[in-house]
Amino acid sequence: MSRVNHEPQTVAVSPRTDIAGEGYCLDAHLLPRSSVPSWMRLGLVLSVAVVCVLGGLALTQVIDERVPATGRVSARRVRLVTSPLSGVLGEVVAREGELLRAGQVLARVIPGTNSAGGLQTISSPVSGRVVGLTAWEVGGEVSEGQVIAKILEDERYVVLLTASEDRLHLIQPGARVRFSAKNNPDRLAPFGVARVREVALDRDNGGGYQIVADVEQIPYPLVYGAGVQAEILVGRRAFWQMLFGWR
Repeated sequence: MSRVNHEPQTVAVSPRTDIAGEGYCLDAHLLPRSSVPSWMRLGLVLSVAVVCVLGGLALTQVIDERVPATGRVSARRVRLVTSPLSGVLGEVVAREGELLRAGQVLARVIPGTNSAGGLQTISSPVSGRVVGLTAWEVGGEVSEGQVIAKILEDERYVVLLTASEDRLHLIQPGARVRFSAKNNPDRLAPFGVARVREVALDRDNGGGYQIVADVEQIPYPLVYGAGVQAEILVGRRAFWQMLFGWR
């Protein structure tokens, strides 16, 4: 009687792969191993390096920090000419923009019913260029003390600006200002240049803090009273400092 060996036997089985379920099998070690080509790995490393370099350059780029402001064109010294009485404007003698001498006639006023005397003459108190007369027409009513015109004693222009209160502390005397006046329709014209002379510590009648800047460069003729859009240079900081709010 033969003896049956019931001990488990170890059988070496090679890993095989079924191809497309057709029953054809190949040894797994015969299949090519997948790997990333060296040129692709090199390209990835170079791409990451370029991005890091460009990002570092962008973050360290120094940028001008500017505060936007609005305002109007004025002059260093302006004298107001007022009516000495109430009545009707009888004649406008001077012309807008005319250069007057002290004592030269500006206009004449016909006294009202409650005013005594005849035709009253309004003269320029100082020498200078007259502005603001275009707002008046002969026959228009005027009140005592009402401004008839303005005389520019000093024709060196200034810009009177108002900026946001939360950034006002950044603006210091001597800061450079670039501006464009609305009397010039050419939006591609070069900016005018001014320099901050003083920054008011108290609010003006309009509720803002007035900034006075002396005009240094004028690329086109300015008109007294014209509106102004401006930017005030308050410093230079790296982009990363502006990004994180560090000074």
